[in-house]
Amino acid sequence: MRMCNHNKNCSSAAGAKNVMKRISFFERTTNPVGQFFRYLIAGGISAVVEIVLFVLLAWKVFPALREDEWLVRFFNLSVAPLDSVHRAFNFAACMTITFFVSNWVGYVMNARWVFIPGRHSRKKELLLFYAVSLLSYLSGVLLGSSLIALFETTGITAYVAMAVVSVLINYSFRKFLIFKG
Repeated sequence: MRMCNHNKNCSSAAGAKNVMKRISFFERTTNPVGQFFRYLIAGGISAVVEIVLFVLLAWKVFPALREDEWLVRFFNLSVAPLDSVHRAFNFAACMTITFFVSNWVGYVMNARWVFIPGRHSRKKELLLFYAVSLLSYLSGVLLGSSLIALFETTGITAYVAMAVVSVLINYSFRKFLIFKG
């Protein structure tokens, strides 16, 4: 019969518990695996905030939706008929508002749950956070537009490529430039 040495794990359950402790999803650590998963969760929450806010703004505040859109039909929303010029302007207004709000949510979650703040003052951290978000957004749009124009990919393929590039740029800059780790 094996005797348990308290300095070592005695069972696979204890070993698994140790691994889960090191890859904790709920504690802010610099463990790259747990941190990246928390980053993805925080990004997902920010994305949901952006989408919900966009739909509400585009429906009620700055009309940018059309009657033939699946979301409008699915929820049976009534939308104002607008020409493309006005819808495009309203779309830009909605996206500007959602950019600032969803990035604020992202900043708070990243600073309090994902990364360790304090490399810079809070003001500089926030400004860098928004600057990196803008950089990754523009890089993603350039990539997506190029994929469509040069390789005739679908819009969804271009969107997924944009999302992957944005996640990698944002995570790298936030981990190594904006926050302590």
